[in-house]
Parts: sequence; structure tokens; C-alpha cells
Amino acid sequence: MGRIKLLLGILFLTTISVLSFGAAFNGSTGLVNIPTADVLEHIGYDIGVCSSSAFAGEDEYLDPRMRSEQDARFNLGIHIPTGSALAMNFELGVTQYTLLSEEGRKDGVVNFKLQLFRDPTDRSLHHGNQGMGAMWMPSIALGMKNIVGEGLKYITPAGPYAEYAQNNSAYLVMTKRLNLSPSFGLKLHYGWGGNSFQGHGKDASPGVFYGFSTQFLLGATKNPLDIMLDYDGNAMAFGICFILNNPQMYGNMANSPIRRFLPGLKAQIGISDIEEAMRDYDTAKYDGKKFSPKIEFSLGVTNDYTIKSMMSGDQPSPTPKPKPPKPSNREKEEAEQAKALAEALKAKQLAELARTKAKLESMRVQGVNVDELKADIKTIFPLNKFTGNGFEITMIGVVFTPNTSELAAVSNKKLDALAPVLQKYRTKNVKATIIVTSSNAGLSIKRAAVIEQYLITRCGFTPTDITKRPKTGADRIELIIYK
Repeated sequence: MGRIKLLLGILFLTTISVLSFGAAFNGSTGLVNIPTADVLEHIGYDIGVCSSSAFAGEDEYLDPRMRSEQDARFNLGIHIPTGSALAMNFELGVTQYTLLSEEGRKDGVVNFKLQLFRDPTDRSLHHGNQGMGAMWMPSIALGMKNIVGEGLKYITPAGPYAEYAQNNSAYLVMTKRLNLSPSFGLKLHYGWGGNSFQGHGKDASPGVFYGFSTQFLLGATKNPLDIMLDYDGNAMAFGICFILNNPQMYGNMANSPIRRFLPGLKAQIGISDIEEAMRDYDTAKYDGKKFSPKIEFSLGVTNDYTIKSMMSGDQPSPTPKPKPPKPSNREKEEAEQAKALAEALKAKQLAELARTKAKLESMRVQGVNVDELKADIKTIFPLNKFTGNGFEITMIGVVFTPNTSELAAVSNKKLDALAPVLQKYRTKNVKATIIVTSSNAGLSIKRAAVIEQYLITRCGFTPTDITKRPKTGADRIELIIYK
């Protein structure tokens, strides 16, 4: 019971310390000791340094050479498009065992995995729609770990010595993901393999291995936290993996071609050979020594989850824009009618502008354009425009003494400024129409006569060039030229 309590305490401590330590999982993509059917994304990498150590002290352990191990790993994903359901997704890796353990000894191995089919529900880190067929279809992969020569036949995760062959261990494995919520997934793993998966002696098995893992996506940046339990055909293992992403860096490099290679910090911790804490040994046979569970640490970097996140959008995941509702048939007809009316109005306006332009071009007096006259008059009477009747000037500021036909002093100044302009452009083709409005018809006639006389005496017009239009209403004087 004491051993069981000790083991449970250690498991609890490793769970709460995941942010402070990493773990030694030194092969292809997988759990603690078993590979899975998952592979790194295309040009995804995983680099890490590892350390594993027995719980027992050196004087207690059966073989001190197997008590600790420091290793390193490098894995790379390469995907070849096939255009069919059959996948060609490769993962190649190298593991360097005994990196620091033994001077002069460097046991390097190669790992290989080919994913033949990818679970349709496992396309990204985000919860997706699952059809009935995709709900049960797993990922499937073939692979081989520890591809080495006979000289490294007995390699293990904690030292180069073992009871059974570890090299060239081929396997077939299936992995199924169950998306239980947008931020939580469960994966089941099951496979068959040879050599290291079969064991020897007390650990002999048919080569069956299995496990499960849970994935929590933490926070707005979707940092993945995996909790794992596996059986590699020989022993049980428990582990935790956490990857810390950097969404601010991703956002700052939105247009950079190297953005997909930005790494996240990967930390792992695990306990393998759990059964050893509960197994009784013949102390006389082993001279009081024993095997013991091993604690494993790893710290590394990977861009695999960066690529997965970018497949579904930047982190944090943006809220999709709502799609506008489809218009009804009646709304479509009304929209088409409104469009046709707008086009007709636009065509009418363009035609009117064309006619106005043509008239302006034709209305030249000895080579002088109406636009030039308008510019000259603008400083005197800003309110002027060209219409179908001619060039209209609203003579604001030309006023009469109330209830008389006598021009006020300010009016003389305005008319005196207008006189040289009209003389400049006047020819025999010039005609003027004056519209004078006052409070009664008789007064309007008298005031129109005053303006007519001014145009004759000061501007060079003749009586035949002028048309008078007295009106009754608000006080106003208008002049139309080039009629």
C-alpha cells in the first residue's frame, strides 16, 4: 500500500508541474512509449532534448547502467498530395540515445512513419462538423522505429540494455479522434507491432499496444494540453504534454512566408513502467535490488500546432461573419427594377450634360466661351449658372430704394463693376433679358425701365437687344444673356 500511495503522490505532482518541466518522449509522434497514427503537418518539425531516470537510487537498481538516459530527437513531416482518400503523409525522424550517458557512445536510430488515411474529423485544432461516415473512420499508419544495425539491437528509452530486441520494430496503428466539444477532444489508439512491442520473458505479449489521450484547448490562444496513458506491449505509462503558442508573433508576421515555421514551446513529462511500483521481487535472487518506474522529461519546440491553427484561421480564432439572408423573388424583381430605373436616370443625365456641352461649345461670341464670361462675372455676382434659357445672373446686391424706382447707392457700385464685363463680351449677337420683380406690377415696369436704360447707356446695348419682363412678387433682379 505504501508503494501505491507513493506512486499516486508522484502522479499528482507531475500533473500540477506540467508548466515547469518537460518529458522524454523520444520517437515519432505518439504518446509516452507508443506511436500513434498521427503525423506532423507538412513541413512541420518537432525538436526536443530528453532525460529519463529511475525512481530508485543507483545502489537499489538492478542494473545501474539503465538508471538514467539523456537523448535528443528531431522529426519532420512531409505530405504528398494524392487527390484521393488514400494519404501519402510521411514523418521522418532521428533519435540520438545515450547523448550524455556514456562517454564515446552515441547510439543513433532512425524512425519512419507513413499515414495511409487521415481521420476526417482531425483536420485542425478546432471542433468541426462530423458526418456519419467520418464519425467512425480512424487515421491509419504504418511505421518502423529504431531502424539500426545489430550493434544497437538492445536499445531502450533508459539505456542501451534490455532483455529483448528493440531495433527495427515495425508496426501498424489506428487513431480515432472524438470531438466532444469545441475545446476538448478524446483520442483512442490501437496497434500491432514486432520486436519492442512483443517483449520477452515476463513481458512477452502478442505485440498489441494501445492507449488514449485527451486534448484540452486552453485560453483564447488555443494552447493544447494532452493527458496520455498507454501500454506498449510491455508496461504502462502516463504522461502530459503542453504546447505554448505565441499568437502575437503570428499576427505581427501575417504577410511573412516564414510564418508557418514559428515555433511553440513544447513541454512533456511522464512516468513509464508503472507496474514496477507494485511488483514483488525475490529479494534473495536479486540481492535486494529491483527494477523501478522511470520519470521522463522533455523540452523542445514545434511548429506543428502553429500550422494546425493557421489552417482554421489566426489565433485567437476569429468569429465568422454572418452570411446575409438570400433575397426573395419579389425582392429580386424590385431590386432589378430599381437598378433599371437608376440606369435610365443616369443615361438621361448624361444625355442632358452632352446637350449642354454642345450648346456651350456652339455659343461662342467672337471666340469667347461662356465659361470665360462666367468666371469674370463670378467676382461680382457669384450666383450665376447656364441653363436652357441662357446664361442667368441673379443680381444680388442691386436694390432699389423702398417703394421707388431709384437705385440705391450700393447698386450703382455693383452695376458699374458689371458694365466693363458686358462691354468686353458684347457683339451684335448679344441679347439680354432682364427680369425685375417688385411689390406691384406698375413699380416692376418702372424698375425694369431703369435697368434697361442703364444697359443702353453704360453697356452699349440697343433697345432691340433687350427684353423686359416685369413681375410682381419678392424683390429680385435677374439678367439672362446670350438668349
